[in-house]
Amino acid sequence: MEDAREQQIRDELVRRVVGLDSARQSFPLEAREEDLIDALAEITDLSREEIVAVARQVRAQYQAPPAPRRRTWRRALLPLLGGVLVAALALLGRWFLPAPAPVPAPPAPSRGAPPPASPPPPAAAVAPQAQEAEASVPLDPAAAAIREAFLRCCPRPAWWQHESIRGVAINSYDDLLAYWQNKSRSKRQFFKAAYQAILDHPQDTDLVVTAIKLMPYGDSSYPHLRQLLEFAVAHYFHYRQPLANYGGMAGDTIAGIVEDLARIYLGQGEPERAVALIERLLKERGKEINDHMLELLALVHAQALSRAGRQAEAIAVLQHAIDAYHGDWEKQLRESLARYAPQKAEPARLR
Repeated sequence: MEDAREQQIRDELVRRVVGLDSARQSFPLEAREEDLIDALAEITDLSREEIVAVARQVRAQYQAPPAPRRRTWRRALLPLLGGVLVAALALLGRWFLPAPAPVPAPPAPSRGAPPPASPPPPAAAVAPQAQEAEASVPLDPAAAAIREAFLRCCPRPAWWQHESIRGVAINSYDDLLAYWQNKSRSKRQFFKAAYQAILDHPQDTDLVVTAIKLMPYGDSSYPHLRQLLEFAVAHYFHYRQPLANYGGMAGDTIAGIVEDLARIYLGQGEPERAVALIERLLKERGKEINDHMLELLALVHAQALSRAGRQAEAIAVLQHAIDAYHGDWEKQLRESLARYAPQKAEPARLR
């Protein structure tokens, strides 16, 4: 019995951590541990302690350390050759270039003449973090308006000055995804780099929407997460994500943002707001969302309806999802349906 329970949670973790489900964007376990543990505790019958124990085993199994880079003899020889070349150029310069003319000493001031002007004080040194925070790119008026709206609703976090991203340049959607996969950066460094990329390129819709989708994994304690996701829904509700190298559909990214925002509404005691948001998404973008994402939305939708006292509608949502969608979350849908209406639970459909 214990082995079966462990295998149950291991299957869920492998699917979401390792990304075996190619039709849905995955995220690493360490990016959002608490949220993932909470979600899995809700959709399985396992305790948090069991989830954490198996999660550690899965992480150790699928996250091997990178192999060390081998330094070839050519790489070792290049710095030596460079040093020899610099020394040779310096010697030739001493032989063939004329010596600089001596600089005359300034004349002594005559009696009664005003004292010479003192040199200007040295400029104050700017901390690297401050330079990063103030860096900006000239924008056209429309892009500048988007940036100002973003800054008004999503202030920089309090830790901003303590995280350096010097040398990191995110100028495109591909740059963002590459930095997301970078194992050497911290969570907060990713959040800061994504935030700065939005300020620098507010006109790049692919970059902005994807950055907002991933930023909560960089800092799940950011106090303005709700405003961040609401900004995306308000400005990019009809965003269509690039489908190159992605097996899903054009509405999946905004659907993921809506799912996260609906969960925040539920956590803050606003189930009706969560219901309205999900139902608007399904009405306007439902045909552009893959079945896996639709099943996850159905789980949140039913939970919100139940908390709003609309039990019959919650049951209908779950039954519709079981009948209409063919993703990987049928088991969780049936478990939720069994909790709301035990007599409605049926054997799993044949695939």
